[in-house]
Amino acid sequence: MGDLEEIRFTVQGPPVPKGRPRVYNGHAVTPERTKVYEARVGFAALGAMASGDWRQTGAPVSIVAWFYMPNRRRIDVDNLIKALMDGITNVLIKDDGQVVHIEATKLLDGDNPRAEVVVRIEAGGNVNHDVSKPRYLLFGYWGRCDMGGGMDDLGGTDDPVGELLLVKQTMYCESYDI
Repeated sequence: MGDLEEIRFTVQGPPVPKGRPRVYNGHAVTPERTKVYEARVGFAALGAMASGDWRQTGAPVSIVAWFYMPNRRRIDVDNLIKALMDGITNVLIKDDGQVVHIEATKLLDGDNPRAEVVVRIEAGGNVNHDVSKPRYLLFGYWGRCDMGGGMDDLGGTDDPVGELLLVKQTMYCESYDI
């Protein structure tokens, strides 16, 4: 591992959720769309590694991700995270079991869909948490343009740039409670 405690990268294009494998002749096959997206994630991570001092690590890590979606089509945040984690496994991290904390936010950006990702080394990990079992903190947000910068009766906060983000769903669970 290098000197960096975190690495940041962007995966351009619409985020793709992890597709369910299909079984053909007794073999599970990951959908092509999912494989292509996971490869794009891996290449974006490799590009960030090349411009910094990050090396693949086996240490506990946390992941923060912002998924900017092209439309309001319903996509589960957990499936976006699964595709992201599979894309960085064997590139930034050795195994997804190293992930001790995840924060994921889903936003709307029809003009520039992408995923922005931060992976951080956790100093020694959380002593109160079994590092071999990921902990998930998932937030699902939909953004909408409100050029007046105001709030509506669904809640939210004023944003001076004119985009109001509304909480759509929130989920927290420990992996061993699932």
